[in-house]
This record gives sequence, structure tokens and C-alpha cells, in this order.
Amino acid sequence: MFSFFIPEGDDPEDYRDEVMNRWSQFIETAEGSGVVLLHENEKEIYGDTPERCLDLLETMECDYFKAIFDSANFIQCDVETYPTVLNYLKIMLFMEIRLSGHSAYRTEYHIAWVSKYCRRILNLGLRGYLKKLFPKIMRSLPGCDIIEYNIQIDHIHMVMIIPPSYKVSEVVGRIKCQTASKLRKKFSWLSKVYWKENIVWSPGYFVSTIGLNEKAILKYAVLCEPPYAERYVRWCEGTVDKLVIYLLLDLIR
Repeated sequence: MFSFFIPEGDDPEDYRDEVMNRWSQFIETAEGSGVVLLHENEKEIYGDTPERCLDLLETMECDYFKAIFDSANFIQCDVETYPTVLNYLKIMLFMEIRLSGHSAYRTEYHIAWVSKYCRRILNLGLRGYLKKLFPKIMRSLPGCDIIEYNIQIDHIHMVMIIPPSYKVSEVVGRIKCQTASKLRKKFSWLSKVYWKENIVWSPGYFVSTIGLNEKAILKYAVLCEPPYAERYVRWCEGTVDKLVIYLLLDLIR
């Protein structure tokens, strides 16, 4: 839960009493329900800095009111230090930064591809089989991970971590090639859908990067300096671009 967005240019302190009043009503409503209310810091709300988060938590002073701290949002508010809030902290959000040799990376991609001719072939049976195939294929691609995916009737969206040592095109190509081969063996009716071609997927794909906020990158570029471990634990998540849903039209007929 947030503590209300403040009109642009206004001083958040001018809205303190109203914020406390509204949160008091939230807490009164939640009393006895067994629900724990979690406040998350966010840029441009009252509780955007650790100091105002602490003010809110101490003012409410409630056993079922705790905090989620998103370090990326603090970075966007130019926060350098944190007050003592461990008694209130329930969850701390960080982006997982990976290490490989002399590099640290979080190369995350949104990838999408469609069935050949946008045929509506991805029924429940194929979807279930693909869900079993993806983990097996990932084992042959060390370091690559599927974070999330969504299978629609004629296309697939996937969020993946692909290390810098791989080419995105090669990873996508292997996933498409291996799934196509196994799908055609498992579901013989696909040969009737694509009776002249030994295919399942359109040859193309869409890819976009999902990255750290630029300010966070500049602020923590010192990760490349020793001591690595100390810099690593301070690396925080940046604003992740929201995924825009793309339906790729197969124009090759």
C-alpha cells in the first residue's frame, strides 16, 4: 500500500495530517482481521523517503502495520542513508545481480514470438507440454533463466535472463528449434496444419531489454571497483520498464 501521491511541486509535509488520518482509518478497518498492512515507499508519495516512512510507522505504532522497502525507489529520491527501521521492516526488495568471472550483470529481456502464419495452435495440450519442455531446455543453457512467461493461442511472451556470454538470437533460436521439433513429434496433427513445411514457429521474434533505471546504474557503477562483495550487496533494483504487450503479426505467407 502507498501513502498517497502528492501534487507535483507541493511540500509533502503540508499533507502529513491528512496522510496520518487516512492511514488511521486503514488501520482501524484492518483491526482484528488478521491482515498485516504493508506500506511500500514510492517516489512522489508522502512516504518516499526513509524519514517519512519512519514517521508514518512510528505515528501509527501498530503491530499489524509494517514496511516494504524498495531500494530502487529510495535511489530515485536521492537517499544515501537509512534510519533505524528494522523493527518495522517486513520485506526488502532488491534486484538479483549475478556474477560471472569479472562481470556483474542483470541482462533481462522481454521476448515474444508467434506461431507460423499466426495459426491458433497453442491449445491447452500444447501449453501444458511447453511448460514441461522449458525447464529441460534451460538446463542446456547454463546461466539462462526464464523469469516469467505467458502462452496465448498463437504467440508466446517470455521474460528471460540471458548472460552476456550468449547471443540473444542464439538462445531464442535454440528454444524455438527444440520446442518445434518436440511439439511435432508429440502432436502429429501439427503435420496437417503445416503439411508442406516442417515448422511450428514464425522465423522472427520480438525482443526488448528490461533494465535498471539509468540513475541507479550511474550511482552504482562503482560495483566494478573493489571490494566487490560490499558493492554487490548495495546494488539495488531500478525501475523496471513496464512490459507492453506486442502481438507480432506473421507477414510471411
